[in-house]
Amino acid sequence: MKNRKLSRLRSFLAFCMDRRWIEENPAKKLKPANEDDPDVDCVHPDEVRKLLEACFVSHTWERGHDYEFRTVAYARSCCS
Repeated sequence: MKNRKLSRLRSFLAFCMDRRWIEENPAKKLKPANEDDPDVDCVHPDEVRKLLEACFVSHTWERGHDYEFRTVAYARSCCS
């Protein structure tokens, strides 16, 4: 997250340099922060299956984009 903010700051200051609002980009002197990889919580296929089944029960629309998406997602979760 810190490196993303630094990247945005550098980009904004580069924009300011292009517009000749500033003469140099002071953010170029900053070093990136040492960041740990974020913890990723994975959803177990059984949890995905339960969520998708709940979608099928709670909605009554037929066909269309949502139906196709849920069908593909459900099929993929069953294959895992």
